[in-house]
Parts: sequence; structure tokens; C-alpha cells
Amino acid sequence: MADAGPIAILTAIPEELSAVRRAIPAAAGVVMTATGDGPKRAASGAAVFLERHRPSAVIGAGLGGGLSPVLAVGEIVASRRVRFEVGDVANPDPGLLERALGAGARPATLITVHRPAVSTAAKSALAGGGSDDLLVVDMESAAWAREAAARGIPYVVLRAVSDTAEEALPAFLDAAVGTDGSIRRGEVARRALVEPSSWGTLLRMRRRLHDCSTALGAFLARMLAS
Repeated sequence: MADAGPIAILTAIPEELSAVRRAIPAAAGVVMTATGDGPKRAASGAAVFLERHRPSAVIGAGLGGGLSPVLAVGEIVASRRVRFEVGDVANPDPGLLERALGAGARPATLITVHRPAVSTAAKSALAGGGSDDLLVVDMESAAWAREAAARGIPYVVLRAVSDTAEEALPAFLDAAVGTDGSIRRGEVARRALVEPSSWGTLLRMRRRLHDCSTALGAFLARMLAS
């Protein structure tokens, strides 16, 4: 790891960032931001932030969907491998990964997609059947990793599991993805109004966003203190 520069923590959305800030308030040598969700916004937001701060290390942090049936809601995983649906990105830093595992994370492969995996069938297709690794899906990890690697900055990504392989999400989340690759919250609300059956799942997702983000912040504080 480089000798100079802060540690940069990248989250996707404001709720994740707020939880991390509560757990690590005004920590010396740590800078953090919400890059935006989806691969496109994650890449552009990370690029601007990394150029501004020139960090010595990058830690990505956010929620993810479990693809492996053994992963339960709330578990924290750390990136042993990061890839898009097709093609790996540069390997995570072994030292940062070791610190994450030492703090209690489980090693996993993170798969970054351009649209949310909302059905159990979609999750099963992403998981495939040929890997013994724990698998988690998200929409930012590989974009963050690629921007860090392009600047020679060591990185690791942490994910808190917010939904399991057996849990489906509202199908309209896929249709709510905008042209910039992020999920448009206004569109989610509009579609939810005409699909009352989705309200229970959306409320559960909201609670888990809070609870899993809080757990992730606590984990980061523990990891950085180790």
C-alpha cells in the first residue's frame, strides 16, 4: 500500500454513506463518498473522487444480493474476486482482503450487473453451477475496482447481503433503471402505487437497507481499527 494519501471509502447511495459516516465520524485519514448506483455512475463518480483525493487504498462498501443459498441476510462478504457478468477486473489487494477476513468477513466473488437481478431464476442463472465460491451480485463493485486499478490503487470491496438467493424482488425494479444505469426512485414509487402487492417487499427492502448499512458501517470501523 502506498505511504501517502487517505483511505477512500466508496458507497453507491446516500443511505449507505450515512451509515458509514455514523460509524466512522470524521476519522483522520479517511475520505468517503456516494458515487451513485449502477456501473456507469459508479465509474464516473469514483473516477472524479479518486482523482481529487489520490488515496492510498480504496474500500468499496454497500449492499448486495446473495446468489449462494448458504448466504443469509446481514452477512458481510469481502471480494476475493470481482467481475462483470463477462470478464474479470484486476484482483483485490491481498493485504486489504486479509484485514477484511480477519475482521470477520467471508471471502466471495462479486458479480457486477447492469440491471438488478430481481427474480430467483435470474439469480440462479448468474450463480451458474460451476463455482464453489460464495457469490454476491451488485451493480457497482467491478466499476469501482476498474477505476482503482486504472490508477494503481489497491482495493477491496465489502458487501452486506440484503436479499437471499431464494428471495425475489419486485419485477418493476428492472424497468426503473434509467439511461444512466441507476435505479430511478421516482419510477419505483410510481410503479409501486399501481402494484400494492409489492409494498410489503419494498418495506422489507427499506428496513434491510437501514439495518445492513448499519452493520456494514460497524464492520468497517472494526476493520479499520485492526
